[in-house]
Amino acid sequence: MRGTFSVRTTETTPRVECKFEMTVAQATADGDDKIEFIRSLASFLCCPVVTQDRESSPDTTRYPEYRLVSTGAGNKNIVEYLSTYLLFSSKRLEYQS
Repeated sequence: MRGTFSVRTTETTPRVECKFEMTVAQATADGDDKIEFIRSLASFLCCPVVTQDRESSPDTTRYPEYRLVSTGAGNKNIVEYLSTYLLFSSKRLEYQS
């Protein structure tokens, strides 16, 4: 599971966009599909589930993944969650700044 949070600004029309993106393998090590978990998370983040293949070099093996990209309403849910369930260590300080 990989996740990133980014902030983008534009100068022409002053705008700030926050985006949370997460990718996760479609199956567990036991071969069970993770779609129910991903659908629940997508509902919380107010975003669609996208399926994609990640290619690994040098053998070019393809790994099926689910991808979620949250903006807008989903980000508000993240802020509410993090305000209720605080992070620990330096991550909490990063969130608060």
